[in-house]
Formats: sequence, C-alpha cells, structure tokens
Amino acid sequence: TAGDWFEKGRETVANLLVAASRYAFTVLSFDKEGKRLRFFANGVTVSAIEGNLEKQGSVYTVTANRDLVRLALQGSEGKQTEIEIFVTEVVHPPKYALSDCWGKTVKTYQVQNCTPENIVKPYYDLLDDTQTENKYPCCAALSGLVGFVWRTETAIVKRQKGDKWEVELTIPRGTLKMEESYHTEALDEQAKRYSFTTDKQSVMLEVENEKGRYTAELYIY
Repeated sequence: TAGDWFEKGRETVANLLVAASRYAFTVLSFDKEGKRLRFFANGVTVSAIEGNLEKQGSVYTVTANRDLVRLALQGSEGKQTEIEIFVTEVVHPPKYALSDCWGKTVKTYQVQNCTPENIVKPYYDLLDDTQTENKYPCCAALSGLVGFVWRTETAIVKRQKGDKWEVELTIPRGTLKMEESYHTEALDEQAKRYSFTTDKQSVMLEVENEKGRYTAELYIY
C-alpha cells in the first residue's frame, strides 16, 4: 500500500548506508519538537538541499523547514551522495537502528535478553561525552557494526561477569573467527551460538559467509 514511497524509502536507506560507509555519517541526536537533527560526518563537504544547516567541526545540525531534510555529501574524490531523512512521526530514535537487522535471528533461534539499547550504549555514551574531541573512531565503529549486523544477521547479547564481560553471539549465516587469545565456547552448534569473555574495552568480530568476510569493532563498555 506504500506505492511509490517503498522505492523512495529503499533508496533512502541505501544512501544512508553509503554515507555511513564513506563518511562515517552517524546521527547523534534528534529533536522531534524542533525538527532538528544533529549528526557527524568526516572528510566530506555537506550542504543542505532542504533545511537549514549549521557546522561545528565534523558535527552538523540541520533544521527542517517541512517534514524532511535533504542533504548532499561530497567527498574529496568528487562523488556526491544525496540523502533524505524524515523528521516527522515516521522517524525512530537512532538507538533502535539495529532492531530489525537481527530481529529474525532473535525470533528464529529464541535469543533471550537481546536488546539493541544495551549494545549501542557504549557508543552513545562516548559520543555524548563533552570531553571526547575525536569522535571519528566511535562513529566509524558504530557504522561498521550496523553494516556487519545487516550482512550477517548476527544477534548480540552482553552480560557483565565480575570484572569481565561475557558476549554471546548467534550467527545464522557464516562462521565466527576470533583472535586465538579469546576462549570461544560453542553453546549451540545448530543455532551457531557462541560466547567469549573479555576485559577489553572493545573487540574485533569477524564473520565469513557465502557473500564475503565482514568485520566490526564491538565496544563493550
């Protein structure tokens, strides 16, 4: 019943993923009442086709004149990516961006206590910290995690165990590869569910499936 809006929505999502990959484009906050979007972008010239744009370093604030903002992002190589972001009721808070990615895995393999808020909290805590000057590594890691989950459908559960953290991964498509220093335990071979413990602030995940090899830096705390 969406008609032409379906194709437009799919194009918008694709362009957002391109912007995230090329320029670490990351939404930092959204003011629903003011129709104001604050975002990070690195190594790119940003201009507003629709909306009023303000810049402070690599952090931008765009205010919508109507129901959406339209941005043009152009990198040093000359390629331009145009994206639209709706700022009405259809917009969801950025912290739920992973929900639909692993929703099928959660349902199929009955993954318990699996909520995206817990996984993305370390990223947003760091981005909200006024003492953090260089936000690029965090934004790049968060964008990489979203792409990783989209491509592998991995569901992630994180629990604190004393002074360490236990991470549980359910990977329906592909094989998990971890550094040898981690003790990876296969909890359920049929569901491809694994766990490992760490006291590091972040770990690198790598999954290989029929489409390729994908990596992501998972922030633990």
